[in-house]
Formats: sequence, structure tokens, C-alpha cells
Amino acid sequence: LKPGDRVAVDTHIPCGHCRLCQSGRQHICQNLKLFGVHSDGCFAQYARVPAVCARRLPAEIPYTTGALFEPLGTAFRGAGETRPAGKTVAVIGCGPIGLFALASLRALGAARIIAVDISPTRLEIAEKLGADFLINPKKTDLVVALKDLTAGYGVDAFVEASGNVTATRQAFAALMKGGRVAMIGLAGKPLELDSGMDIVFKETTITGIHGRMMFSTWEALETLVASRRLQVEPVLTHRLPLRDFNAGIELARSGKAAKVILEPWRDGGGKEV
Repeated sequence: LKPGDRVAVDTHIPCGHCRLCQSGRQHICQNLKLFGVHSDGCFAQYARVPAVCARRLPAEIPYTTGALFEPLGTAFRGAGETRPAGKTVAVIGCGPIGLFALASLRALGAARIIAVDISPTRLEIAEKLGADFLINPKKTDLVVALKDLTAGYGVDAFVEASGNVTATRQAFAALMKGGRVAMIGLAGKPLELDSGMDIVFKETTITGIHGRMMFSTWEALETLVASRRLQVEPVLTHRLPLRDFNAGIELARSGKAAKVILEPWRDGGGKEV
């Protein structure tokens, strides 16, 4: 890196010395620190980050897209763990991570993608990103709907991005034998599953997703985004100046937005300052 380079930042700050770091798993470093948690974050015009966390942005990728690479990378990893090529995959929860996962599944060759959410706004965005089927669990039984779409077998895989324990249990019930699960959402309370029916007898493969691989995930994203095979623009619903921080947070919480970004050098009139 050199002065003037455009960069995006990974939030993982690895120690670089533990067994996990030495074996290429810096994202789950034994002594992991997080940018914005253990250090000051990016809600500012300037930020100081360890060089290991900075990734040079290719010229053809704008800052606004580069700003999405951290959550997009998490979702992309989750999508990849479902081995989606030619498969029917459900995305449980269509917040920003779920929508990024959906776009990633399309880029990775999923045959059919089923979007599940209770927000009509987010389901509309899911459709723009290429979802083949939309399910609102408030209007229909999720297990029945998923099995009806798969001749009774259940989905080949699902990405859990809702953090909703009820929806997660239903998704496991509608998973085909031999299916794969990528767990991203955090429920904030224990999740009870039937170890026999949901996991053992089905031979279910479950992978927890904690962020991105440094930096192989980023390299894959740069190639796919630059080639337009992976399109994420519909997820970016709001761009606000940094001064509108509070409004941005409320938008993100409301369910009326997908991804909200704050532009630190923009004034309230939409001009760069």
C-alpha cells in the first residue's frame, strides 16, 4: 500500500502469531480483535486501521461498493458453503446479509433460490436480485411451502440470516436429507434442535460463518463484482451524509431499508466536501 491508494477494510484484526493465523484462518484468530469494537470505527472522516486489514480497491470498483465488501464477504462465504451450483437453496431472512447471500447464490450458480422474509419491501429487493420464489411466513406455513416447491424433499440447502429461532427450526424441518446449512444470523438466545431428526438422521452439514477469509474472499468478490456477475446495487437503498447518522440508524432498524451507508465527505445537499 502507498499514500493515495483507495482501500476497503476488513473488520478482523488478527494477531498473526497463533495456530489459527498461521494456518490461514485469521478470521477466527485465537486473539481476535474487531475494528470498531476494540478500536475506534469508521463513523468519521478519518480512521486508523492496521495495514493487515486494508485491501486495495481495484480502480473499477467505486467506494460505495467497496464499503459493502465486509458484510458482502460474510454472506458470500455463507452462500459458498451451501455448494449451491445446480441446487435449490433458501435464504432465511432478507436483511442486508440475506440479500447479499441471495445475490451470491445467483452468481455461484444456484438453480432455484427461495427468499424468506416477512417484509414486503425486502422481498421485492430479493426478487430484483434474482429470487425465483418469495415466501412470507406470516402468510403461509414455511415448512409446507418449502416442501411444496421441492416435491416433498425439502430444500438442498439454506442460508440462515434471520436470527429468528422459529424460522431456523422450520428451515431445518424443511431441509432435504444430506442437506447443507450456513449459519450466519445470531438469535441472541439458545436455539433448540432435534439432534436426531434435524441433524443425525438427515446427515446434515452445518457450517458457522464468522466473517471473511483474509483475503481470498475479497479476491473472489473483486473478480465477480468487476465482471458484473455479482450485482449488489439493489441492496444499497439509502446513502446519507455522516451528519444524518441517527436517521441512518433508525432506517436500518425500521425494516424499510436494506443497506444504509454513510458518506463522510458529503454534506446534507448531496455534495462532496
